Amino acid sequence: MAKLRITAFGGIIPKLAERLLPENAAQEAFNCKVASGELRPMRKAKKRYAPTAASAVASIFKVDASTWFVWPTADINMVQCNFETEARFAYTGDGIPKITTKTLGTPVAASGVPASARTLGIAAPQVAPTLAVVGGTVPVVTRFYGYTFVSDWGEESSLSPISALTTGNENGTWQLTGMDAAPPNTGSVSAATHSGGEVTVTTTARHYLRAGDPITIGGVVGMTDLNASHTVKSVVSTTQFKVALTTAQTYTSGGTWTRVAPWGTCTKRIYRTAGSAGSFQLVADQVSGTTYNDTLGDALILGDSLISDGWVPPPAGLKGLVSLPNGAICGFLDSTVYVSEPFQPHAFPAAYQRKSRYPIVGIATTVDGSIVVATEGAPGFMTGVEPSDMILQQMDEPMPCLSRRSVCSIGDSVVYATRGGLARLGPAGFSMLTAELFSDEDWYALSPSTMRCAYARGSLYVVSDATPKTMFILGLTGNSAVVSVPVTMDTIHVDAKTGHLFYAFLKKVYEFDPDEGVPLVQNWWSKEFVIPNPVNMGAAKVVFSEAYTDQALAAFETERLELIAENNALIAAAATNGAINKGFINEGGINDSSIIPPSSEELVLTFLLYANGKLKFSRAVKDSRPFKLPAGYKSDTFSVRVMANTHIRSIEIAETATALREV
Repeated sequence: MAKLRITAFGGIIPKLAERLLPENAAQEAFNCKVASGELRPMRKAKKRYAPTAASAVASIFKVDASTWFVWPTADINMVQCNFETEARFAYTGDGIPKITTKTLGTPVAASGVPASARTLGIAAPQVAPTLAVVGGTVPVVTRFYGYTFVSDWGEESSLSPISALTTGNENGTWQLTGMDAAPPNTGSVSAATHSGGEVTVTTTARHYLRAGDPITIGGVVGMTDLNASHTVKSVVSTTQFKVALTTAQTYTSGGTWTRVAPWGTCTKRIYRTAGSAGSFQLVADQVSGTTYNDTLGDALILGDSLISDGWVPPPAGLKGLVSLPNGAICGFLDSTVYVSEPFQPHAFPAAYQRKSRYPIVGIATTVDGSIVVATEGAPGFMTGVEPSDMILQQMDEPMPCLSRRSVCSIGDSVVYATRGGLARLGPAGFSMLTAELFSDEDWYALSPSTMRCAYARGSLYVVSDATPKTMFILGLTGNSAVVSVPVTMDTIHVDAKTGHLFYAFLKKVYEFDPDEGVPLVQNWWSKEFVIPNPVNMGAAKVVFSEAYTDQALAAFETERLELIAENNALIAAAATNGAINKGFINEGGINDSSIIPPSSEELVLTFLLYANGKLKFSRAVKDSRPFKLPAGYKSDTFSVRVMANTHIRSIEIAETATALREV
């Protein structure tokens, strides 16, 4: 007697024909978990955050249990930099590289972006100190002096241009003058001239601006078109910069410029060479003025050597920020990788830069601190314990990265979307992670250029904008199955502290498959089983959990109470959007409302039988007892589908009910 029994459930392998799949594989597997071997439903997503602004959310970062930063711009990369006082969060993709804290960044703006942030880095002084020696007695010594800027966060800049070599009495008064007090965040305009779609702005003092810095200009008389927000196009000199602007107006007088993202509030450290010591030694700290008198003899000098020479800010166009296990952070621009000094996220020495042969698309790190560089051509692999020791090795085989947001660390290696599948690169070498899962045609249909990837709790989540929009989940440990989730996600984010996955859709942030979510209806369709001779399958049995778990029951009650509170708030605010002209076109259905109904608490299980690919039978199953299948046909090819919001342990079909009882 013919009998088919499924006691272990797997995922999909789109590359294979339905009848060539492994015994426990599926043609379709939606909203289900198969890691245990049973079929278990995923849980309904829960809304965790919604900014008040109307724009969509394209990038998200979870700061802590109650704090979110979100942006309407894609490709924002934020990393946490831990310090004893307060965690700092450096990020790229929103103009120039910035850094903020929870205190500085909250309460967030209406759009969800940090309320305030600083420019990442501290500019080095641009002018050398002028040096003179007064009084004192022999012995006579020769010295150089220099100074650095130090922010209120303890971030130190590179050394200023050094003073002229000066000789004088050791115990004399060594007078330093002409120093800059700090890199300014605002200043006065003294002139502005227009030529060829650009305006050259002259300032009354050194501006410390860079090409790419966002600024605002106001108070200009005459050339009032200049009173607006701008991005510095180029720097002509320390007192001149250019912005893009076409105007027929003529500058008359006045005006101020202001950085949008300020430098940190800075004082200075004074350094000098001492006696026979060739290195610069610390003389004074927290100097706030433009002058300083040094009266310390060589025996009294503090003795701390300068360590910040070469510590410059990252370039204004830095992208793709990631963190390294050694405390450094890393980004890229064009074909160059930039690495910071460990535990000094503001400092990006030129000596740590590494050049790729191809334009870089994205970067990510492995658990051992190696950096995978995904490019428009062959990928690269950076290794080394310290940034100064890192070597960039480029592969020979072209394997272009098609989507920057697909570049994702999965622990011991990094994956990214390329032609034909997901490339995997790490210390063990290169492979195509999805080679056995997707054909080239299957992969192309998934629109790899739109893919976003995230890794959490042993699974890789892959989202694309292919039609229909679906997220694939690849299990990378244990039962390495692939399942899919029919959901639209604008962006995805993994909370590094908890491993929970979050996604944004339109104006809200949701947690995917939350622990306290209500069970969804899963949809699992088996492979096509081919038997030697056509038969009529006359009986079936599905063994499943016939009651919800206590956790699921609690989830239903929690959702019910949450929705009552949320809906009451909408009604009280007259924000149900049920009236005409209360919403945007295509934002909701006709006669729709913002009132959200609770999930059905009915336990659902539907069984479907297919013969030769055609539906033969469908039934709602209420218990695990056998039930009859229809007569009147024979087939040698069968498959079964179940749709359920409960655990399924096995599925059996046979020619007779008696055969079902046979082992």
